[in-house]
Amino acid sequence: MSILQAIILGIVQGLTEFIPVSSTAHLIFASRLISLFSNLDPVTKAEMTTASIAVIQLGTLVAVLLYFSKDIIDITFSFISRPHYLF
Repeated sequence: MSILQAIILGIVQGLTEFIPVSSTAHLIFASRLISLFSNLDPVTKAEMTTASIAVIQLGTLVAVLLYFSKDIIDITFSFISRPHYLF
């Protein structure tokens, strides 16, 4: 995968992750459009594409957790310190 291909897939992931469409499907379509791993046999190409998409989506998960980390920590501490508000 070249840097340009990675940037294109990252842009597709970023644009489609938070709207109600399948970002995974768009990544698959984009990978076919840019001929990602086109020089490999079909089985290896499918495995490499799946692994690439998994890493891209893991990066999205980490980015979201980092972005909302303060809120997650605040909510967790509030839940632990004041459980009587739950009922």
